[in-house]
Amino acid sequence: MSKIKKFSTKYMDNIYKAIHDTDFKNLDISTKEILKTIKRNGSIYVCGNGGSAAIANHYVVDFLKFFRENTTLKPKIFSLSSNIETITAISNDIDYKRVFSYQAENLL
Repeated sequence: MSKIKKFSTKYMDNIYKAIHDTDFKNLDISTKEILKTIKRNGSIYVCGNGGSAAIANHYVVDFLKFFRENTTLKPKIFSLSSNIETITAISNDIDYKRVFSYQAENLL
């Protein structure tokens, strides 16, 4: 089996496992909380480290696009991963462990 096929097979197996292991009850609770936040004009913050930072940033785009195209709701959603200048300043001057909490403390 080629390395690409092995990688692809393992990757798909991991996706299947993640979907299979998803606790849909908690997902439903989370969805309801997000909708309540949007309806009360609250803000939603997402973040990620490494590749997950790219996912968080892209999530904002997909989230906004979905709501604008499919509802009349206008959610306020922000990625704490999107400003590299802020992230590097906090990590350099304070502590990398605080790059998201420091921002959240200021915004909340």
